[in-house]
This record gives sequence, structure tokens and C-alpha cells, in this order.
Amino acid sequence: MPPPVRPKPSKAGLIIVSILAFLLLVGGAGTTYLWRSTASELEDTKADLNAQIEDLNQTVEEQQDTIDQLHQDLDIAGSELSDLEQERDGIENARRELEEDLDTVANCLDLLFAFLAESDLEKAEDMIPDVNRACEAADRVVAKNR
Repeated sequence: MPPPVRPKPSKAGLIIVSILAFLLLVGGAGTTYLWRSTASELEDTKADLNAQIEDLNQTVEEQQDTIDQLHQDLDIAGSELSDLEQERDGIENARRELEEDLDTVANCLDLLFAFLAESDLEKAEDMIPDVNRACEAADRVVAKNR
């Protein structure tokens, strides 16, 4: 008897397994490429964001320096304003005092001229105490301002 004929092994299984292996290899390569590409973009984005953060931090520091300088300038201006207000108040007080002194001297002169202009001797004698009082006050003012 002739040896039994063996059926020819089907190559379809081998082709299917080869195609599946190829697809897995291509899928793995594609996934690896996408993973690397995404990781690279992520690193680039991270580096860009870190650079922006550095720029913003530098801007914040510069702005803080500007704010600190403006606070110092404001403090100095406030101090100068306070000094000027005190000086103005002192000048205002001196002006009021000089006006009062001027009124005192003017009152003395007015009474003295009225006394000298009085033709009635009795009225003139009645004016003497007022003239003396006003002129003594004027003398004190003049002595104080020498």
C-alpha cells in the first residue's frame, strides 16, 4: 500500500498569524511614536510654561520694586507735606499775631490823633487814660518785635 497521503498543511493559518504579528508590530510602533510625540510636546509645553513663569516672576519682582519705591516716595512726600503744613500753621499764627499787633498800634495812633485833634480841653483830659492804656499796649508790641 502506498503510504497514506498527508494532506497539505494549510498556509492560511501561517498567513493570518503573520498578518496579526505584522499588525501588532505596526500598532506597537505607531503607539510608541504617538507616545514619544506626546511626551515631547508635553516637555516642550512644560519648558514654555516654566519660561513664562520665570518672566512673570521677574515682572512681579520689578513691579514690587516699583511699588516699594513709590511707597518710599509717598512717605517722603507725606513727611514733607506735614512739615509744610506745620510751617504754614506757624506762618498763619505769626500773621494773626502781627495783625493783632498792628491793630494795637493803630488803635494807639487813632486815639492819639483823636486826642491831639480834640479842641475841647475837658474831653481831651477824659481821653488821656484810654490813650495811655492803648499806647502802653503799643509800646509792649513794639518792644516785643524789636
